[in-house]
Amino acid sequence: MLDEEKLPAYYRLEKTLKEKISKMKPNEKLPSERELIATYGVSRTTVRKALEDLEREGLIKKIPGKGTFVSEPSTIEYLTALKGFSREMLELGYKPSSLVLDHRSIKADEEIARIFNISPGERVMRLKRIRYMNGLPVAVQDAYINLSVDEKLKGLLNKDFNGSASLYMEIEKLGLELSNAEEEMRVVKMPGNYAKLLDTKKGECALFRIRKTYTSDGKCIEYVRSFYRGDRYIFKFRLTKR
Repeated sequence: MLDEEKLPAYYRLEKTLKEKISKMKPNEKLPSERELIATYGVSRTTVRKALEDLEREGLIKKIPGKGTFVSEPSTIEYLTALKGFSREMLELGYKPSSLVLDHRSIKADEEIARIFNISPGERVMRLKRIRYMNGLPVAVQDAYINLSVDEKLKGLLNKDFNGSASLYMEIEKLGLELSNAEEEMRVVKMPGNYAKLLDTKKGECALFRIRKTYTSDGKCIEYVRSFYRGDRYIFKFRLTKR
């Protein structure tokens, strides 16, 4: 059995603070370093090390001149199956919602045409939305739908995708099967125009995500470019040894 008294002081303090944080509300202020030192009888070095680890895990955030606060909840997405944002949020126990920024038929540029294997100038649907988790802005998704895959897809142009509406569910209602997708992700600096939409600062850490979704007969039906707030979204992968 593990003797906790033999564990480093910062580790024991970190564990204690995690229990305290779990009972606090987002943006609630934590005691100051001086108060933590007095309460737990530890050194300033121990307190700072524990707080650094908690901040690294995304449980707290430090605001210069104001103090340390409980972070807002982060979404953890396990990349093991093809799911849309709405389904992922619901399965994790969150309430998904969206605000449509752009929803219309546009002419495909050369990049979109190449991805969809269509001619430049052919019509595709653009759907750009802010995605929310329990009312908090998490991502901006800029999706393009290949209308040439099936004539029925044009009906999506008349759908309202504000609120809790799911694009994937609407596609599946049309009898089209989404079979698989290719994902690409990289860490970038949040662009200024997206920072304003996601209530964060320009240059903050962001996840830039590209998805290409295919039907069961191998046609690319969806192409999405997304910016996710780095402090509100966590991706986890399950790896197995071969």
